[in-house]
Amino acid sequence: MSEDEPDWRSTGGKTSRDYFVVRPVWRSQEVTNWLRVMDYVYLARRFTADGRVTRGSWIRNRKPSSKVDHTTAPIKGLPINFYDEEWVGSLPPREKRRLKIRKAIDLTHTKEMIRYAS
Repeated sequence: MSEDEPDWRSTGGKTSRDYFVVRPVWRSQEVTNWLRVMDYVYLARRFTADGRVTRGSWIRNRKPSSKVDHTTAPIKGLPINFYDEEWVGSLPPREKRRLKIRKAIDLTHTKEMIRYAS
């Protein structure tokens, strides 16, 4: 759900392994934080019990940033707390109806998820 933008400054023009996380203007900060926990859990699960890395390509080094993408179209039919409150408030009534916004859901992670993310 997030866009990544290469950090070319850190590589001298070579292929970057560092990427800035760019938040779509329509997505709430609450969801961004919720997704960040899942990123950490995924990273923690890439190691076996004996500390070896699992098979497959390594993940990108995703750096948090304050960058916002104003061009990304919003995803329709999400719970209201997935959308940025200020962004939704700026929409005309017709555009709000087109989004088919659903009621808010609980974005609380389980204790196990939080433990992995720590």
